[in-house]
Amino acid sequence: EHILTSFNLVKELKKRGHNVAYIISEEWENKVTEAGALYIPYDNYPIEPKKHHINRLQFRHCVETTLRVGYEYDCIVFDADFYAGAKIAHKLGKKYIRIYYDIAYNTATIKKFRRYLPFFKRLSLTKPFSYFFALGEAGRYKRELNISDIVNELTLSTISDLNISFVSKTFQPENTSFPEKNHVFT
Repeated sequence: EHILTSFNLVKELKKRGHNVAYIISEEWENKVTEAGALYIPYDNYPIEPKKHHINRLQFRHCVETTLRVGYEYDCIVFDADFYAGAKIAHKLGKKYIRIYYDIAYNTATIKKFRRYLPFFKRLSLTKPFSYFFALGEAGRYKRELNISDIVNELTLSTISDLNISFVSKTFQPENTSFPEKNHVFT
């Protein structure tokens, strides 16, 4: 449901003459098309995946689909939690925008809030466990995309071409630790 906040961005981009597409699960098709964007389903996604495999399957199939269709677009825009987004954009030679649907995070914010996260999420954001979580989720794409550390992929967002957070700068923890040249808080 957090993607709903991006639909105003879609409308603005459409007004400016840009084409926008979402690679997302089937349940979002109507909402995406109503917002004026093209819906792109995951390539080869199982019709009825087992519930405990959904996140891993969505990750893998999103990577595959983006690598296939990404060449057709000028820019890759992705959810900040999709830690493979920047690597895919680099592989495709595209500019990219990372979207934070809540607070933006970098090393300072992850350090500050890690203790409040659920155990598994907290564990995935610590070294050396981050490497193993990346290995498990990225599977065969780990080597191809050079994903070895989820923490680095999440916290090195300051190198993104643009970072958009749908939280005002006033409410953003550690807000002075985000360079203004590539971070927008709205």
